[in-house]
This record gives sequence, structure tokens and C-alpha cells, in this order.
Amino acid sequence: PSNHSPLVRPLLLLLLLQVWGQEVLRDEFINLPLAAVQCLLASDHTAVAAENTALVALAGWIEEGPLGRTITAAQRKQLLSLIRLPYLTSSFIGDILHSVSWIRESLDTRQLLNAFQFAVASDSTRQRLATYDFAPSAATPHYRCPR
Repeated sequence: PSNHSPLVRPLLLLLLLQVWGQEVLRDEFINLPLAAVQCLLASDHTAVAAENTALVALAGWIEEGPLGRTITAAQRKQLLSLIRLPYLTSSFIGDILHSVSWIRESLDTRQLLNAFQFAVASDSTRQRLATYDFAPSAATPHYRCPR
């Protein structure tokens, strides 16, 4: 949400960019409650150099955090829906996504294929695709455009 307090906004802008480079911040992140992780991933103010960073942060929280290890499959799927899959790099999609069991269980093949096709598309094709409504639906299970 855009109504974060002025004290929270800088944290949102810096957290995922710097968290994996600083062990103290990383430890703080993996100990966050579920609601805080959802807020960070959903916020328009959270900044990442690449969407890969957001997924790595989420994976770290799920796999290493005391609360992350206890969430349900439905909660993992909901958190994963906050990741903009088409904006992952093609090498990340091809080399990493399929090797993580909880991601494989949360996504279907079509979602991964859509994300990979977008990741390898030319800039002009990406711009054209980005003008579409990326809200998931039964007819078009695409992901939203980046915020």
C-alpha cells in the first residue's frame, strides 16, 4: 500500500536490495512475520535491482525462517503470487525455478512457460505485452505488469 509511514518507506526501498549482502539484515528479514513479508512483496515502494532478488528473499524466508518453514502450501502459493515471474531473468527461470520443490508445487507449467517467454522476448515485444492487463484469470493466467 502507498500509505506506509515515512519511517517505513526507506526500509522498503533498501531492504530487498541490501538484505542478502548484510548478514544482520538477512537475519532480521528471515525472522519477519508472514504479514510483514506479504507487505514487503506487495508494496509499490519495495525496490529490487531485479525480480530475482524478491524471489531469493522469499525463498530464504520460507526455507530458513522459523515462521516461513511453518506456513501452509496455500500461503506459499499466495506469497509466490506476489513475485512478478515474467520479470525474472531467463537464466533464473531456466536454471533455478524448476529445482525448488515448493515453487514447482505452487506453479503450473503454463505459468513458468509464460514467464520464460516474457523473459526472453525482445524489448519491443515486452513493451507490447506490458500494455496488456496482466491480472490472472482463467482465460489468461498471466502476471501483472511491474509496479
